[in-house]
Amino acid sequence: MNYARGSFIFDVLSTLPTLLTGETDENLYWLKLIRIFHVRQVYGSLSDLVRAVLTRMGLNKGNVEKTSFIINLIIYMFSAIHILGCAWIYIGTTTKCSWMH
Repeated sequence: MNYARGSFIFDVLSTLPTLLTGETDENLYWLKLIRIFHVRQVYGSLSDLVRAVLTRMGLNKGNVEKTSFIINLIIYMFSAIHILGCAWIYIGTTTKCSWMH
C-alpha cells in the first residue's frame, strides 16, 4: 500500500507511454528518468533495512553504524557505476560511427 500511494505513480509515468505506443527506441526512453525522483526514498528504505538486519545479528550500535556506512557506500558506488554505464551506452548509440554500431 505504501508503494501504491508513493512511488508507484513515478513508475507508471515512466513506463506507461512506452507500453501504450509500443516504441522501444530512444524517443520515449528519456521518460525513465522520472524514476530518479524516488531513488532517495528507496536508498533510505534500503539503509533502514541494512541497519535492522545488522541490529538483529547482535552487533552493538557502533559496529552497526560502521558496517551500515560501508554497505551503503558500496550500494552508492554500484549505483553510480550503473548510471555512468547507462550514459556511456547512450552516448555510443547516439553518436555516429561509434563502437556500438
